[in-house]
Amino acid sequence: MSHREVVLCNGLRTAIGKCDVSLRTVSVPALGTIAVRAVMRRSSLKGSDVDAAIMGNVIQTGYKINPVLQERMNAGLPVVCRP
Repeated sequence: MSHREVVLCNGLRTAIGKCDVSLRTVSVPALGTIAVRAVMRRSSLKGSDVDAAIMGNVIQTGYKINPVLQERMNAGLPVVCRP
């Protein structure tokens, strides 16, 4: 069995929408992209260093494809298709 390096990098969360209405014009994927970019910057990682990213969202909104996939792509992380 081969060993894989697993790295848990800086956890980060976005603001809660009901607390302050200043983010009401920011789309879910745009807000998530900001969070992903911040984690990458804090961790000194490049997108090519990342095989997988796990993110959670409370409410799946009507943004066609999965918001987490959009956030990964917009932040420069590779899209990995696994069988």
